[in-house]
Amino acid sequence: MRFPLPHLVVLSLVVELGCCSAFAQAPARQPPAAPQIAATPARAPAQAPKPAPATGQSAASPTVLLTEGTEVYLVVDEDLSSKTAHEGDAVEFVLADDLKVGNVVVAKAGARGVGEVTYADRREPAWVEDEGAELSVRPDYLKVGSYKIHLRGSFGLFNRRKDVRIKKGQMLTVRVSQDINLPPV
Repeated sequence: MRFPLPHLVVLSLVVELGCCSAFAQAPARQPPAAPQIAATPARAPAQAPKPAPATGQSAASPTVLLTEGTEVYLVVDEDLSSKTAHEGDAVEFVLADDLKVGNVVVAKAGARGVGEVTYADRREPAWVEDEGAELSVRPDYLKVGSYKIHLRGSFGLFNRRKDVRIKKGQMLTVRVSQDINLPPV
């Protein structure tokens, strides 16, 4: 049996409205949920231990943001010379002062840092004009617990008459090269 097009439209609307009214009646069937809501206060004492997870969360250390560009004061932890140093040699540094974000210490003075010799040249003879010695170092990162604070900046010296020496204890100022979240120490 074929229905004319207007009859099909009416039939489909009846089916759709029937479905919609079935969905519209579903919330009317939810009054039994009200007793469940009433039962929820009875569960509230059982849920009283919820503060315990909050305590567990406080046990995890909160972090603070050490921002890019923050000044870091380092001390060279070994004697270096342009006579003996080679490009790529590792150089050790020590944090000179506590590193803070506001009043929160994120790295204690004495934290170890690592860098490298970026240029070392002892030209011979040193008495010839425009000849001399150069030595440059670059701190790469500061190690704080399991974190590495990446640094930018370098330090270099030039001397026309003899080799260049960077003595243990030489102070350097570098900067943090990228933002990092750190726990307080």
